[in-house]
Amino acid sequence: LPAWKRPLADCGKATGSAARRNLLGSGKGEKMLNDEQLQFAVEDARTRHEAVVNLIYQTDQKAVSLLSLYVTLALATASGFVGSILATPVVPSGFAVPLFVATLGFVLGAYMCFRTLQASKINLPGRQAKFWLWAMHENVTPAHAFQSYLENLQSKSDQNNALNLKTSKSLRWAHRLGIARPLL
Repeated sequence: LPAWKRPLADCGKATGSAARRNLLGSGKGEKMLNDEQLQFAVEDARTRHEAVVNLIYQTDQKAVSLLSLYVTLALATASGFVGSILATPVVPSGFAVPLFVATLGFVLGAYMCFRTLQASKINLPGRQAKFWLWAMHENVTPAHAFQSYLENLQSKSDQNNALNLKTSKSLRWAHRLGIARPLL
């Protein structure tokens, strides 16, 4: 590894004060990373955060597409079901139960798509101007600003990761319900 990457590799998965000591030194004047390495660490963390935001966006886009498909198929199978239970059936009555089960499956799949799309708090990349105004104060050191930035970014990333897992699970169930339709 190049010299500027070695300290990052040594940081491991330390958290809390151990991570701060790894990034910024022990506080006794020593610093593990120089300014360029700290900038690299921040950019790396920001890139990862932005990637999770993009995953959440892509999950929403997939859910919208799948929702439109499921609603269309649910309406078609529901029409066939109604047509099979009329006094004078338009569709043979033997298709009533399979059409009802298919309709139910597509409705449940659409529900899971709605769960994926429900409004949630998402943390976008970047910081508000008030952070940068604070960071410009003469009593705020660059190391303190980097540390504060990364700690805040970590909490935002944790929230986005939890949201990504939640929406991914709902979308996975929507996919499973769609795959299971032909099997029933």
